[in-house]
Amino acid sequence: MRLFRLCRMIFFPILVLVLFVAIIPSVHAATLVKEKRLLVKFQQNVDKKAIAAKHGAKILSEIPKLNVAVLQSSDGALREKLQKEKIDYIEEDAVATTLSNDPLYTSQWALPKIQWDKLISSSSAYNISSPSALIAVVDTGVDYTHPDLVGKVDTTNDFDFVNNDTDAMDDNLHGTHVAGIAAAATDNTTGVAGVSFNTVKILPIKVLDAGGSGYYSWIASGIIYAADHGAKVINLSLGGSFNSTTLENAVNYAWNKGAVVVAAAGNSGTTAKSYPGAYTNAIGVWASTQTDYRASFSTYGSWVDVGAPGVSILSTLPFTKDTTDGVQDGYTLLSGTSMATPHVAGLAGLLFSQHPSWTATQTRNKIQSTADSVPDREFSRGRLGSGRINVYRALTQ
Repeated sequence: MRLFRLCRMIFFPILVLVLFVAIIPSVHAATLVKEKRLLVKFQQNVDKKAIAAKHGAKILSEIPKLNVAVLQSSDGALREKLQKEKIDYIEEDAVATTLSNDPLYTSQWALPKIQWDKLISSSSAYNISSPSALIAVVDTGVDYTHPDLVGKVDTTNDFDFVNNDTDAMDDNLHGTHVAGIAAAATDNTTGVAGVSFNTVKILPIKVLDAGGSGYYSWIASGIIYAADHGAKVINLSLGGSFNSTTLENAVNYAWNKGAVVVAAAGNSGTTAKSYPGAYTNAIGVWASTQTDYRASFSTYGSWVDVGAPGVSILSTLPFTKDTTDGVQDGYTLLSGTSMATPHVAGLAGLLFSQHPSWTATQTRNKIQSTADSVPDREFSRGRLGSGRINVYRALTQ
């Protein structure tokens, strides 16, 4: 099996790329994100329904912990009209998307690069006292039936904010790939190894639809849900260009409850900020190459915090969606800051498992203070944060 996989990776890259380009558009075609919506924070003791009805608007849902209502109306002037009511703020319910790029076939090079392999040979480094840390994958859902994820996924508390039900099955493919990078089962003679070994569980929370897009209100609700259900780490391999008070407040809510929020920096190849990655209480993650340079597509800037491998990352894929490389085996390679982010989330999970009493601040500081310097000139200019993560150093220093 390994020989076949190696041959496939070496001899068929052109065929693989052609098939991916041809098939991915159909995978990402369906979307529920169509209409314009508003996020409104009303002042206390205000009759929200009455105000909405007065202006012919409909309250679709609410985010109670933030006292925010999601309004929909065909009236293009609704925003102006609501400004005259008793509200604290009003903003667009913007849309975020997955942050992955084209796949390229190589091998699972990322783990040795971040010195994950050294944990295997060092019992002093791999000294997990409480294998109970929970990583929330706030994404397109997770295929919890995948052989490399079975037993690692919390299917009791999963939730789907897109369809408003309790089954966060992945109907895209992105969330399953992200989950495998962070926490695929290790030493199970199957597929790939996840960064967090077998020390964490995945809580799937679906906030992006089958097309890989989702409203900020879904994402904010998912972040709050994750924090309220005990997630110590929240992985957000997604982003949007719109700066939102509601989304930032959700990140702050999770941080204040002790969760480390890890978010993709974006794939613009510029310094343009992506949200929630740019928020102070989120770790913004850029993508590195095999030579520790910034991937050409990766966003960077003085606001990013740390980097991780994000080019040609091998991970899990739903078998029903596994046609990106022309071979249906449950695995493929994808690139993007989406793929870099769960490497950092997996490391955070390891640290929380080894140090159950640590705060979010301690865990974040350890990740950033033990990162390796990188040769990229953007690092010397202070635009690649602390450098590229080093799992071994983080757990031993």
